[in-house]
Amino acid sequence: MNQINTDLNVKIQDAILTDTQTRGHEIEAFNENGIVTLKGSVPTREISRVAETAVKEIDGVVSVINMLNVQTVDQIKINTNTLRIKK
Repeated sequence: MNQINTDLNVKIQDAILTDTQTRGHEIEAFNENGIVTLKGSVPTREISRVAETAVKEIDGVVSVINMLNVQTVDQIKINTNTLRIKK
């Protein structure tokens, strides 16, 4: 990986981790020559949009492919129940 991609990866990670709405959520960013793919799970469409916008605003990002899964209340309940069963 070249230094430009490394620097861009750091900026992308910082943008996601420092934003009060996006930090703490399961968001992964994959960068390939300025094309960034966001993957993971977030609780609302708003947080998905905030993550996408934060990454789009970074110098060097060409485009963002937002593949973030917005969990519905039912999905969150299922995940919580699954966690309890595993204990």
